[in-house]
Amino acid sequence: MKSVLDARAADSRFASLTDFCCRVNMRLNNRKVLEALIRSGSFDSLGKSRAALTAGVDSAMDVATAERKSSDSGQGGLFGEEASHDHADRFPDLPEWSPDERIRYEKETLGFYITGHPLARFEEEIGLFGDVTAENAAAKVDQNVKIVALLASLKKTQIKKGQNEGKMMAKGILEDLTGSVPVTIFAALLERVGPWLAEGRPVLVSGVVRSSSAPGAPSPRKGEALFPSRSSPARFRRSMECVRPRPPRSA
Repeated sequence: MKSVLDARAADSRFASLTDFCCRVNMRLNNRKVLEALIRSGSFDSLGKSRAALTAGVDSAMDVATAERKSSDSGQGGLFGEEASHDHADRFPDLPEWSPDERIRYEKETLGFYITGHPLARFEEEIGLFGDVTAENAAAKVDQNVKIVALLASLKKTQIKKGQNEGKMMAKGILEDLTGSVPVTIFAALLERVGPWLAEGRPVLVSGVVRSSSAPGAPSPRKGEALFPSRSSPARFRRSMECVRPRPPRSA
């Protein structure tokens, strides 16, 4: 990013994506870097949609390549004078990505959301079906609670000991508008709900909040998982049993 900052400091702000490509070192800022910058919203001030900018990467890079070749060959201007280049974007504008696409790309690129959150449009359902949030779940140790959250990550592992030896269980992260909490999905449940569990999917989870340092904690009880959609949320209820370990306390 230093090369980008240096280019901007040397000749003011970038006027277009093409202007950016012509002024920065493209060996350090390749297609992958450009697309990441676009998806994170770094070029929003240029006035074009992120969809249009992504589609116009080839056009902008082609202009920059042609300009550099002309400069390297000594044909950039007549009688040694500096050539005047038009760095306006020549690709058409396009409709913006859907809100879900925008925030998904933000999360993939930056690790967090900027312009919204996938659960924001489900605030009514969160209030109707959930009774805790990620922020206050730790205060409900050994209690059965419900939380509406995004399944931010999911990792399945094989059980090596006990009555469920050889079966699969899963651990993941639930993320809502207030933060995140870990979740454990045990073998019996995973066998039933595994096929429709996926990262990035909104769910309603019911289970017992348990401190990882508390031996003999209550066993998980049956609950529900909710997958909101354009239809009535009640149509997407499923049986689910899980335990949310309490996050360790800081020293």
